[in-house]
Amino acid sequence: MFVRHMKLLISGLVLLSLTTTGCVYNRYLTNTERSATEQLLISESMHDAVARLEIPAVAGIRTAIEIVSVSTEDEAYLRSLIEQKLRRAGAVIVSGKTAQAVYVVQAGAIGTISREATFGIPSVPLGPGLATPSLPFFRILKQHGYTRLRLAGYDQATGKSLFAGEPVTAQRNFDVYGLFFMVIRQNEIYPGNEIQVTID
Repeated sequence: MFVRHMKLLISGLVLLSLTTTGCVYNRYLTNTERSATEQLLISESMHDAVARLEIPAVAGIRTAIEIVSVSTEDEAYLRSLIEQKLRRAGAVIVSGKTAQAVYVVQAGAIGTISREATFGIPSVPLGPGLATPSLPFFRILKQHGYTRLRLAGYDQATGKSLFAGEPVTAQRNFDVYGLFFMVIRQNEIYPGNEIQVTID
């Protein structure tokens, strides 16, 4: 009787393993429109790009800022970074016609890109509703955030060019490499070590 029950139990476990297509627990679930990783890739690359921008002599000058962007989604955050940089250089930030100089921030790119590849044994269909689980041996997920900015300025009264800076490009990365159950993360955005090794 015991042997018969064990055979039934083993048969049930085998059948269950054949019908299981994968783990339903998703550690990367996000409840926001953009994941924290995507937001950090963008904001950190924006910080780097603004830090590299050349700023002309603006001490004591009433200065207005215009943003020319590929998207308005990050415009307010970019404006605050530029305002801080100009204020540290001595500019008096104003708006409208009271400005002596207008500085235009041209955002050629603010966004992310990712590439993913998986190497292993794919899931094999066995029939209606039945499939073997996939077995990934090696996984790569490369995620990059880019910001490209250029700063130019003109005199509000005369329209004469005051400054035309060179474009700067900044990049931040967060790459994930998986080998069976071991995960290696190359981290440039989250607090902690640049290389993180975990068992997932």
